[in-house]
Amino acid sequence: MAAYPNPFNSTVTLQYTLPINSFVTLRVFDVSGRETARLIDGPQGIGDHKYSWKAENAATGVYFARLETAAGIRTSKLLLIK
Repeated sequence: MAAYPNPFNSTVTLQYTLPINSFVTLRVFDVSGRETARLIDGPQGIGDHKYSWKAENAATGVYFARLETAAGIRTSKLLLIK
């Protein structure tokens, strides 16, 4: 999973590729491990996918985007700077 731009100001794009059809969960956590956003929670098909997280109400700091699919789990570190 790729995140750009990173660091970001208010919106970050998360991009990933699914090798198989899969149920997908994409969540964002703060450094304390609390879920701050659930972006995707459902089935998706094979191929490239993008999702933009608008962190307008989030505080400046480090976040982690966690992508869970049938193919595995990926985590990306995000840096929000306001």
